[in-house]
Order: sequence, then structure tokens, then C-alpha cells
Amino acid sequence: MWIICASIAVLLIVIGVNMYLNKKNSNTRGVIALGCIFGATLAAYMPAYISEYGAVAGFVGNLIHTLRVVTVDADVTEFYEVISTAIDNVVLAKAYIVMIGALHLALPTLSAVTAVTVLLRYFSTMQMHRASKRKCPMFIFSEVNERSLHLAKSLEKIKCDIVFAGSTADSYNGKIESKHSVILKDEEISELAIKNRKGKEIYFFCISEDEDVSLGHTLDLIERFSSVSEAEQEHIHIYQFSKHQDFAVFIDSSNKGMIDVQCINEYEMLVYNLLDRYPLMKYSRTGAHVLIHGLSDMNIVALKAIIWCGQMSNFSLRASVVGVDIGDRINELRMSAPGLFTDRYDIRFFDCKTEKEVIDTIRKECSDANYIIVGEHSDNDTMNLGISLRRLFYIMDPEFSACPPIFCYIKEPSKFSLIKDLATAESNPKRKVNYDLTPFGSLEEVYTYETLVNSRLENIAKNVHLAYEEIFSDGEIDVKEALKRYNIFEVNKRSNRGAALHIRYKLNMLGLDYKEVIEPEDEELVLKDAYTDEALESMSVAEHDRWMAFLETEGWIPSEKEEVDSYRNSGISRGRHNCPILKMHPYICEYEKLRDLSIELEGKDTTVYDKELIVRIPDILGDKWNVSGKKYKIVRLR
Repeated sequence: MWIICASIAVLLIVIGVNMYLNKKNSNTRGVIALGCIFGATLAAYMPAYISEYGAVAGFVGNLIHTLRVVTVDADVTEFYEVISTAIDNVVLAKAYIVMIGALHLALPTLSAVTAVTVLLRYFSTMQMHRASKRKCPMFIFSEVNERSLHLAKSLEKIKCDIVFAGSTADSYNGKIESKHSVILKDEEISELAIKNRKGKEIYFFCISEDEDVSLGHTLDLIERFSSVSEAEQEHIHIYQFSKHQDFAVFIDSSNKGMIDVQCINEYEMLVYNLLDRYPLMKYSRTGAHVLIHGLSDMNIVALKAIIWCGQMSNFSLRASVVGVDIGDRINELRMSAPGLFTDRYDIRFFDCKTEKEVIDTIRKECSDANYIIVGEHSDNDTMNLGISLRRLFYIMDPEFSACPPIFCYIKEPSKFSLIKDLATAESNPKRKVNYDLTPFGSLEEVYTYETLVNSRLENIAKNVHLAYEEIFSDGEIDVKEALKRYNIFEVNKRSNRGAALHIRYKLNMLGLDYKEVIEPEDEELVLKDAYTDEALESMSVAEHDRWMAFLETEGWIPSEKEEVDSYRNSGISRGRHNCPILKMHPYICEYEKLRDLSIELEGKDTTVYDKELIVRIPDILGDKWNVSGKKYKIVRLR
């Protein structure tokens, strides 16, 4: 009996320790571990009590004794003699006594920890209950990490409730100083008990370090809230963070209803922000030669965005990608976006063997570059390369004056600040020579309330979608239903974001720009006054070329009339002229061919849609449908 009970006790101890160390079962692991240690203590003393009092009385006596161990009221030496007498082997007897001593320490300690944990969980549950009743927005993060903390810090000026799911006091450890009461919940974000009050905005940030985990949380949240009313869904916002566009397929297949689901690609946001703040035509009105060093994931996103951003009339665009051993990355890009390798785009790849060959190639092929992006694997490498390129371009210019802007992808905030103020140490403090490197990519650029939740680009993108809805309808549109359609396909949302970003580029073609309306200090320019038939046609061509280039960067390819008939007849495209599954579209063609082709395939001229969108730019910027809360007016470039 002693051997059996000892084996049971050891097994329960192993199970209890393993359960306590298992972070996945955060809600129950402490209670289960406590039960295992309690059972181990009960099993360890069972032979002594049964041999002394019999089965029933012995079990009751043992139970009372174990409860006394919990309250630190039991004498650990009480059964030493019984154990030594019952077990002949001296080593085993001593091991048994040591195990009992360990249980006398572990059981009351674990009981106290579990009691405190339960109380804290009850306290946080009450906090959640009170927070749910308040009307201010609630921001819920899937875990505590560097990105979620940056975002939480940006909420300082907003009256709100902040919740970190999957977190404990140890993981949080006061990492942010906030005027808000931060609620810590050890449950997963998709398991939180939330009673949504009507009108309360709830933002879920699935921002785990493991992107597969983030996707799982997102799908669970969508499934959970798909059963509530649309009135409640309108106030649910889910942000899924991933650098993999393939994840969007799973989001698209979900029944989202009115739930606002956004797939956030950090690289896209950084690149879009860069191309918005520093447009390609800012440094030359006639064209851009963009030099990209390397072909990292971020640089691939930059290359794609540059290609469709640069689609403007009377504007030449060339992109040169130079790097060491980038052949495999070039082949991957060729497979994922074959359209980029057609004669339609002037993209040149230079796969070098050494850094010296890179420099020689830049001297020979890229001396006229007027827009440079550098993004190495480490911030230090990026900084050093940026400085080297700055020197190189100064040396290539006989007058040491014409040096293109160099944009460096810097992630670490401290290095981000350092490179902005980088100057030669030997210079007089009053005459410091700045290297003029422009950093981008800091976490503080992306993970903020203004960038994510109150995104200007996203709000304008929604208005672009509503403008198209109005174009396709016969009268006034149902904004609510239109926004529901906006949430269906992620590729359409990305296309609308591209169109929103490109508005500045199209306006710049006419010497115009836009800015936020803060107060009516100057009169808004009437866009129709700037439109001539020629200008409207040029902007329409630019919009079609932008859309076409965007699709090709997404991996779409053109389809011929015969192919359209084939996939229509097969049912795979559900009768549509384009086929999303195959990523084939007949309108990936020159603008001059579009009119006749669309009449043949659809019985209507689709070129009018591009013109109608251009005409509605003031409505898009002016927030005609009241979805963004911000209005922008068109002004002349200064």
C-alpha cells in the first residue's frame, strides 16, 4: 500500500507542477495544481491512517489532517516513526519523509497563492463589469509586448478603459505610466466576458508576437460577435496584425456583418505614410528614379507601392533594386507578382555578389536616382549604409550639392531619434553639417491611436468606397449597407487605401494638394475650376493605371476574352468578368482599350467610373457621408 500511495502522490505532484507551469490554461491552472498537491498529500498519508483506523475512519481522519496541513496546523514530524517502521528500506523511508516535508511547504503556499489569484481575478472581473457600464471606449490588447505598450501609451489623452488580456501583474509590471486604470486579465482576448453597452466603442487589438495566435484570436472574436445584433456590431472594431497577406483569405471567408475588421500590415502602413509625407514628385515634377537597397520584406512592399503611386500622366518612373545575393527574392517576387516583370514597368534588378559590386553598380546605373530607400536587417547596418550612400552621391556630384533624399528604415525609437540629428562631430556646434538622412519605421510611427484608430488614410479610403457605391447606384446610397460591403474583401480595402493615398498624387498633377479644415481661414479652391477636359482625361488615365498597377502588385494577371468566357462558363467566377480565385482580370490593359473591351464584356463603358471618381474627389475629402469626422479642402501647392 505504501508503494502504491507513494506512486500516486508522485504522479499527482508531477501533474500539478506541469499544470502550474502551463501558461495556456491561465484560468484554471492554479486551481488544478492546488487540487493535485492536495490529492498528493492525501495519498501520502493514506497508508498511515488506514493501517491505524481502517478504511472509512482512516479516510476521514486523513482528510481532516490534510486540511490542517493547508492551515499550517499539522505537525510534520507526527508520522516520522510510523513511516520509518512501516518502510524497511532506510533510503525509501527517508525519501518518503522528504516528500511529506515538501508537501507541508507546498500545499499551504499554493493555497495562499491560489486564494490571492482568485481574489485578484474577482477584482479584475468587477473592474471589467464597471468598465463595460461606462460609455467611454474600451481598448483591449491580446498581450503585453512592445507594440501593444506603444499603442497604450498613445491613449493618454483619451478618456478610455485599457485592458491587457493574457496578462498578469508580473508580465505587466508597471511598464507604462498611465492616468487610466489598466485592467489585467489572464484570460485570452477571445474569452473575455464583455457585456457591450449600446453605443460603447470596443477595440480589440490582436497583436500577439505569434501572428498565428493573432489570427486565431481574430477569427474567434468574429465568430463570437457575428451572433449579436448589427447595432452592436457597429461598435466592435477588431485589428489583426500580420505581415502575411495570405491571412486575409481567412478573414474574408468569415461572416463579419457590420464588425469593423482591419488587417494591419506594419510594412504597408510605414511605406504608405512615407509616400504620403514625401511624395515621389516632391523632388522632381517630371519623374522619379527610385533606388532601393536590398529586397527585404519591407523593401518589397515599398517597391510595390512605389510602382502604383508613380502612375501619373507625364511622369516617368524607374525603380532600381540593388543588393547582395537577392536572386532568390527576385524569383519569389516574380512568382507572386508576375505583372511587375512586364514591359509596362521600368524595374531593374541588380543581383550583386559583394558590397563593392553594389557600390560600383550604383555609380554606373543609379547616379541619377532622386529617391532612395535603405532597409537592412539591423538598424546599425541601415544607418551605416545610409551614411555611405550620402557620401557616395555627394562625391558623384562635382558641385557636392545635388544629393537625393535617403530614407532609412529604423525600428528602434532611440536610434530613430539619433539619426534625425546626426551631424559631424568635428563641426562647430553652430555650423553642424547634417547628413540629411530621413528615418522611418519606428514603432512610434505605427502603433498610435492616430495612426491606427483615427487613421486619415483609412477614413478617406472608406469615402472612396462610398463614392464608388454612389457611382454604381441610381440615387442616394444606404451608408450603413455600403460600409458593410466595404468590410467583405480585404483586397478591395487595400485598393481603396491605395486610391486614397493616390489622391494627393493626382491633385499634384494639377499643382494642387489638400489639407485638413481646422478653421475657415482661407477659401477652398473649387476643383471644377481646375478641371479641363484634358486634365480630367489625364487624371482618369492615372487612376486606371494606378488601379491596374495595384492589382498586378497583388499578383493579378490579365485575362483575354476567351479566358473570361471560360471561367464564366465554368462557374468559378460566379458569372463575373473577373475571377478573384484565379486573380485574373480583363481590364488589366491600356486605358485606350478599356472602353471597347468593357462594352463587349459588360455592355457598358467603365471608363466613366474613373472620371466619376475624379469628379467626386471634393466629396471624398469633404467627408460627404460623415464617416470620418474630418474634412479636408483642396489648396494650391506652395
